[in-house]
Amino acid sequence: MTNKIIILTGPVHSGKSTRLYDWAMKKKNVSGIICLIRNSKRCLVSVKDGIIKELETDNIKGNDEIVEICNYKFLENVFEWGREVILNSFNSPQEYLIIDEIGKLELEEKGLEPAISFVLNNRIKIPRTVILFVVRDKLIKQVIEHYKLSSDECEIISTDKINLF
Repeated sequence: MTNKIIILTGPVHSGKSTRLYDWAMKKKNVSGIICLIRNSKRCLVSVKDGIIKELETDNIKGNDEIVEICNYKFLENVFEWGREVILNSFNSPQEYLIIDEIGKLELEEKGLEPAISFVLNNRIKIPRTVILFVVRDKLIKQVIEHYKLSSDECEIISTDKINLF
């Protein structure tokens, strides 16, 4: 039995993560990481325990390692925490494992990588877990090619269809 992989997609700021978070909070047996905007800053949220860490920053302290993309500055230690949440979720499998989101950083082997690749490369160990990725619509093709996902193992769902699974 192979895992079902669902890719939730839509345009930037179309509500993908917010709708996914609302859906996940109503379900049991869901774990992983969701990126939400709180107080105008991107944050990572652990789905299982609700811990929130501010990812985006304007205040760079001397010892902060920063990951920059476009006009955004992200704290590497929060990405590190997000990777740990993903790996802990993998090691305590639930019905759904959420990884939000796969974006430009992950395609450059940064951000939530290498945790995403680990999950995909070892998913045979959690055959009953649905792996749910969030990907911007403009990056779908790149993500599928980058992670060598075949169309028969992925179901692509637009934001407005989130309640179907």
